[in-house]
Amino acid sequence: MNKNTITILLFALLMGVISANAQISGAESFSGDCFGDPVMAKYTIKNTFSSTAEFTLTLEDAENNFDYYIVPEKITLEPGKQGTFYLFIKPCCWTKPGTYILTLKASSSIGTYTKKITFEVKETREVVLRMEKESVTLGQCEEATVKIFIENRSPVKETVMLSIESDYNDIGLSAQEITLDANTAKEVELTIKAPCKTTIKSFDVKVIGKIKGTEITNETSLKVYFIDKQVVEILTDSIEACNDIDQTKEIIVRNAGRAKDVLSVTLDAPEWVQLIDKEIQIDANSEAAIKVNILRSDANEGSYTINVKLSSKIYSKDTNKAIELKLKDCYRIIVSDISGKEKACIEEGKLKYKFRVKNESEEKVSLTASVSGIKAEVTPESLELDVGEEATVEAIVDASNETPGTKELKLKLASEKFTIEHFREFTLEDCYALSIDAAEFKEGATLEVSPQLCPQSALIEVKVTNIGTKKQRVTAKLEGPEWVYLEPKKLYLDPQESDSYYIYVSPAATEKAGNYTAELTIKAEDFEETYKMPIALKAVTLPEKIDITAEQEYAETIVEEKRTVKAKMRFKNTSSCMLEVKSIKSLTYDANFSPSEFTLDINKDIAIDVTVILPKDFNENYLELPVLITTDRGDIRKTIRIQLIAEEETPVEEVTITPEETPTETVPEATVTTTPPTGKAVLAAPWNLIIIGIIALAIIIGAYYKYASTSKRPGRRRR
Repeated sequence: MNKNTITILLFALLMGVISANAQISGAESFSGDCFGDPVMAKYTIKNTFSSTAEFTLTLEDAENNFDYYIVPEKITLEPGKQGTFYLFIKPCCWTKPGTYILTLKASSSIGTYTKKITFEVKETREVVLRMEKESVTLGQCEEATVKIFIENRSPVKETVMLSIESDYNDIGLSAQEITLDANTAKEVELTIKAPCKTTIKSFDVKVIGKIKGTEITNETSLKVYFIDKQVVEILTDSIEACNDIDQTKEIIVRNAGRAKDVLSVTLDAPEWVQLIDKEIQIDANSEAAIKVNILRSDANEGSYTINVKLSSKIYSKDTNKAIELKLKDCYRIIVSDISGKEKACIEEGKLKYKFRVKNESEEKVSLTASVSGIKAEVTPESLELDVGEEATVEAIVDASNETPGTKELKLKLASEKFTIEHFREFTLEDCYALSIDAAEFKEGATLEVSPQLCPQSALIEVKVTNIGTKKQRVTAKLEGPEWVYLEPKKLYLDPQESDSYYIYVSPAATEKAGNYTAELTIKAEDFEETYKMPIALKAVTLPEKIDITAEQEYAETIVEEKRTVKAKMRFKNTSSCMLEVKSIKSLTYDANFSPSEFTLDINKDIAIDVTVILPKDFNENYLELPVLITTDRGDIRKTIRIQLIAEEETPVEEVTITPEETPTETVPEATVTTTPPTGKAVLAAPWNLIIIGIIALAIIIGAYYKYASTSKRPGRRRR
């Protein structure tokens, strides 16, 4: 399609729209309110269609906001003719002031005309809300009340519903609903309470007034500022102390707020830092000292943190500060690492760690050496160092008795005046660790054996995972019956790699029944475990199950005074092998089965038609039919029960035939119930036969008289 064609189509469409809109002519805009006069307008509609049309006139988008009438509601116009109609409209009193766009619509079966009109709803119902002040400022626990002036500018009495919008919740109004006469005003109070635990913030509080039953609203707002009127400052940044003497230090606090405060004091610090002053009182613009004891300890030189927390008992306000505690070793002994592995295997056994100890204090020291954190032997256990002298201390760790993980060796050097601890961290790995999942193997297997069965077997997986850090060679050995097999014999596993051994249990069909045990031994560099698997072999002769289901199909006929019963059965092979049925025979009555020879795959079924000829004197309500089923793996004897009288809601029974171990042995009897369809019930009692005979005799007599009368008519030839 070219551009000219598209332009012509768009122009035609536009002209059609303009033409459709132009067929209704009249006023296009109005204004008014519910208290004034209604709007009345006259419109002309012209039928531009080629046939007579009946137009239905409606006003759309006016629902719930306007009361209106269109008269007449329908106009019938011939082609080219025009007619007039009138619109009467007035806004509802609940309609919110504003401009509304409405649509006049003339609908017919051959086309529709529309015309847009606008209606400005004037603001005649109005309430005005005004806040007493623009903002309030509150500190901890303070409360403020602000007046809200509400003026009703409507010409009628109004009920105003008041609500609050704010991010803060502890705000209330003295009234949520207020009634005002026309052109009157009232006041309500807005109450705001600051929390005692105040954070500096600001937010808006908006109060909305809505005329009840309308969407007409007005609102006013207030800015609220929360300030911190109570300020406590911890002035101390750091403390210096020795680790070998008891000392008292001070932490200076200043109250920079506007009122006196009572502060409870807590410390989060090493245990050798103890608080003396647990509560202090401090006036506004004043300072106070919190005393702490730094006790003699075995802590190393370095920087520690004292977290000070001051909690105001008046204002529910907390002040926190982390103070640095610089701990010095007044008797300076320097310990450094010389040698030792950062990572080692548990299988390595003895691990050596050496340390250099140097006396950099100003006097000779005597030290005793020990290790904690991990079991180790220390050499030497005591030493004396002159000023500037150094010595070597060796710690020997027996890794073979440890568990994998990160270890911490703590070398402790103690004198009469001080204690020094030096930490050495290293990692022990179980380099040749294995994870064996032998749950399925230990659970074992139970199999059935018989020359008449398909061979049964089991495949069992033992999963091996190298959870160590070194590549491993894993071997497996299987001991037990000769019909239990293992593949593969060995595995090579990288760290975190998994692989599996497969144990195939496959006894011969002639294997002797009983309980057996297989043992699987798995070995690796630092691993050896043996697992046992129980195996149970059960001897059976013919474990196949044949489901027999009697279906809802039944018919009965009488042939030469012999009663013939027909039923349908369904055989299903639920064994693990194909079953060949060679014949099905009745052991009592004259019966035939179709088909009587068939082969059934596993879980397959087949429908069997059964026809039984009963003796003349048979008058029971049901039939018990003993049958002999000959299969390729033995005979099965079964008695099938067939119901001969229709019963209401007789369920179809499903029967499972399970032969005993001896194939020729008759299994316990089960029944198959065949329910005749409605109208086909078998009449088993003698009275039923008499009734059938009477009906048959009546039919024969009637036929005879009809024949006789026909033969006497003149001109009719008998054939």
